[in-house]
Amino acid sequence: MSELILPPQYQRRNVRMTENLAVLRHSKTKRILCFCYADLFARTFEAQGYEVIPINYAHEYDKFAQQLREQTAIENAAEDLAVLEREDVVRQRLRNELRQKLREATTGTARQVIESALHTLDVMQERKKRIRKESFMVQEAKEADASGKVDGLDIVKKIICNE
Repeated sequence: MSELILPPQYQRRNVRMTENLAVLRHSKTKRILCFCYADLFARTFEAQGYEVIPINYAHEYDKFAQQLREQTAIENAAEDLAVLEREDVVRQRLRNELRQKLREATTGTARQVIESALHTLDVMQERKKRIRKESFMVQEAKEADASGKVDGLDIVKKIICNE
């Protein structure tokens, strides 16, 4: 260990949470259900097999938030794959039919219409993937709003209230 002395502003500190938060996590699957307040209501979930993990420090919150993001990404990818597999048969049949009509089309306008339909089909397939780039917790939105970096509460209102 070095004998280097750092000024107080550069020393590591454990930042305590100002609110009593907890994570509800299933004891067998380790799947995170949600973040909540560490109160009696949260304790009612223990009977259903959930463990209430209190969050005391900011780094614990960040760790569980990252786990929830990864869990959500995996669930969304599985859901997207199921939708694409279910619709893939119909989409392939439609695409083959359009390609056959494109080979048979003799006029330029008919070919343009069919090529446009193929392009629209490709665009619709890309939209079906529902790529979710980034997610954040409401608590993070409040903190970002308080710091003035991002207007996080407006983003939450847009998502929840469709404003």
